[in-house]
Amino acid sequence: MSNIHKDSIAKSNFSLAKKFKGKKGLAFKSNIVFISMTLPAALYLIVFNYLPLVGNVLAFKKYRYDEGIFGSKWIGLENFEFLFTSSDLWRITRNSIGYGVVFIIVNTILALILALLLYQVTNGLLLKIFQTSFILPNFLSWIMVSFIVYIFLNAESGVVNTIFENLGKETFDWYSKAGAWVFLIPIINAWKNIGWISLIYYASLMSINNELFEAASLDGAGKFKQAWYISIPSLMPVIATMSLISVGTSLIRQDLGLFYAVTRNSGLLYRATDVIDTYVYRATVQVGDIGMSAAAGLFQTVVGLFLVLITNWIIKKTHPESAIF
Repeated sequence: MSNIHKDSIAKSNFSLAKKFKGKKGLAFKSNIVFISMTLPAALYLIVFNYLPLVGNVLAFKKYRYDEGIFGSKWIGLENFEFLFTSSDLWRITRNSIGYGVVFIIVNTILALILALLLYQVTNGLLLKIFQTSFILPNFLSWIMVSFIVYIFLNAESGVVNTIFENLGKETFDWYSKAGAWVFLIPIINAWKNIGWISLIYYASLMSINNELFEAASLDGAGKFKQAWYISIPSLMPVIATMSLISVGTSLIRQDLGLFYAVTRNSGLLYRATDVIDTYVYRATVQVGDIGMSAAAGLFQTVVGLFLVLITNWIIKKTHPESAIF
């Protein structure tokens, strides 16, 4: 190849690179408003999600307040050794994963049924009343929910025990019987959360072509068959995405208020109510063992990452468009 030909190719490549660079700069300037709108969210992620990762080093140290994070003594895996030899590890891991799976299954089924029922409501006023009523519990704090639950389950003057007394049946001390909370916790969680989940499914139902339902109706399909063969299959991508999100919120991070405030931190209920988050909270606040709580938190993160990867792999095999990566 001649030098003249090489020079012409080099000049052509340089001009294309300069032109492309100019387009990139122009695109950046034209979208500066939209890019600036993402800055608060990016700052939030950096401050509250990425900077705290530095604190994971505490899992490998014997933390002392006077020495600080980086000045505290490095003890390697001693915190993890204590955690993995503790009898609490199996209980908190079992409860965290078990309740997370139950929450995902129960909330998805109930929210889907609720959305399908709302889709059949044609009266606009009634629809707004139902939607508002169902989503209202989601805006209540867990402290507020704990008082509502206590009104019903109080051993002395609770609504449930009062009904039992009037029926001539024996009253029940709900806050000392761990077995009852295996069922109460999923019920309370569903009551608080299925409202807003159902609205997401309802919005997805509104995007389905109404001609499909009309054609099914002409073929003699009732409401149940329309829901089974049209509505639910159309919602499967949304259900897959919501399930993947729920793995991060229900399996990785439990609601501390649900397991700590609603159960009134009763030691008699730890067998059924103690999860990783409550264990970390007690280790930090009550015991003051920062290293142990950091080790438990890091263990929770690793388990959560593993579960998210498995869930994403399953969704990628069934609904590739709904997978994260």
